[in-house]
Amino acid sequence: MKQHIAILGIFASLLFAGTDSTVTVHFTDGTERSGHLVYMDSNRVEIALHSDSSASAPLRVDGRSRYLYAPSSFNLDAGKMQFSQKELLFSTFAYGLTDNVSLQVGSVIPALFVSGGRNGLLGIKAGGMWHDRLGAHAGMQTFFFEKSTLLVPFAGVTGAQGPGQVSFNYAQGSTTENLHERISIYDLAGAYRIMPSLSLVSENFLVFPPSASTGNSDKYLWIASLVARYHGPVMVLDAGFLKVQDLQIPIPWVDFSFQF
Repeated sequence: MKQHIAILGIFASLLFAGTDSTVTVHFTDGTERSGHLVYMDSNRVEIALHSDSSASAPLRVDGRSRYLYAPSSFNLDAGKMQFSQKELLFSTFAYGLTDNVSLQVGSVIPALFVSGGRNGLLGIKAGGMWHDRLGAHAGMQTFFFEKSTLLVPFAGVTGAQGPGQVSFNYAQGSTTENLHERISIYDLAGAYRIMPSLSLVSENFLVFPPSASTGNSDKYLWIASLVARYHGPVMVLDAGFLKVQDLQIPIPWVDFSFQF
């Protein structure tokens, strides 16, 4: 049986292996298959699967549609739902309306119990990948507060190769009361799948306030991050640190997502 497979970390060793070599192949969906190497050249690998190779690892949530906060061009499949909790504050639900369009609602729930703290989020993202290699996306997030509404349109591109991906996003934020005063946000983020259950994720922001557009270009805020991401059968868990400009001590970061 021939299958299109993604082989992680074994190609170099197979160059010197005989045709009776036993190998284990890790698929990008988190499953594993074992078998005997039948044929290999620079373009193709053929493996005769063992009879018991159907006993594979469970599927794992890939987590490719987002980094810590910013999106990528990967999208939720149609009909899939994802609940995300960022730190102990921000809660969101995302739903794959189609394979290329997702909707998002959310809130900072603790603020709802404070006087004047009513808030909500409504978002939409449209995007897609070409052969899982290169993609583009765009959308809008609208934050509703008791006395103000913040509009944040965004657009970005994503490149992916094997277990790695990188995205660049640009967004502008302005309130409905003053659409001409805009915050500019540049985001560069990446992720690398080390093994089926573990990735490293980094997201880095440059935030320019409205005053930067009037000539004060030295005024900005940068935020950098590095987290380890665990991929489970239904959950993704991130744990790591944020480094915020002018803060000496990194801020611990924890978030998780359940996918249904």
